[in-house]
Amino acid sequence: MKQNYIILFVIILGIGFFSCKTKSLSVKVLKPADIFVPANIKTLAVANRSLPAKGNGNQFRNVVEGIISGEEIFVDREASEKAISGLVSGLQNSPRFNVTVPDGLNLKGTGAATFPAPLNWQKVKQICNNYSADALILLETFDSNTSRHLDSQQKTIKKDNKDVTYTEYIASIDIAVNAGWRIYDPVNRKIIDQNVYVDHKGWDKKGRTKTEAENNLPKQADAVKSAGYFSGQRYARRISPT
Repeated sequence: MKQNYIILFVIILGIGFFSCKTKSLSVKVLKPADIFVPANIKTLAVANRSLPAKGNGNQFRNVVEGIISGEEIFVDREASEKAISGLVSGLQNSPRFNVTVPDGLNLKGTGAATFPAPLNWQKVKQICNNYSADALILLETFDSNTSRHLDSQQKTIKKDNKDVTYTEYIASIDIAVNAGWRIYDPVNRKIIDQNVYVDHKGWDKKGRTKTEAENNLPKQADAVKSAGYFSGQRYARRISPT
């Protein structure tokens, strides 16, 4: 009799189990940052120091490079500002930091791919005090490189019940952004991070002719500025949990 009760219990349990609806549970978790920033640092001031000072020979060199490479003159200047905007946008979407952009702060660097000397600690402290920030992030270097490619492939479509083969062209543009960042901790007089990060952003567009494919690509200046913004967002993810 006891055995019959056990069998009946198992049958009832099975019916109850299979009659239940399956539900899924979605959980959001924070992905840790790649770079450790001390917990006492909660508000960050962000500024651009990648532009050359007036009279700096690198300013003339940048113009010459732009003419030789076919890149629009001063596009890196605008793209570096986009990198700052991308960083600020990324940090504002993070629960870890508050962010402020000092208005009218004029910090000049080398305007080249090499880091300038670190900013004077007294200056770092003054900026942080003026803007109630615990640390200062500076974009110290910025450079972009553009590469273009054109490929083709044979495509076949049906037209009037016949296979028609044609050449499809694929134009691509890739922007490599080299952005050098520093994070200054004024209390401990420590540079938390100093590194050059390389980020790529690319586009592929198709067309029936070479010209059509290439014309479908974004303008180079727009592509560089978009890549600059993307590189700023990438750095935000490196220093802040997402």
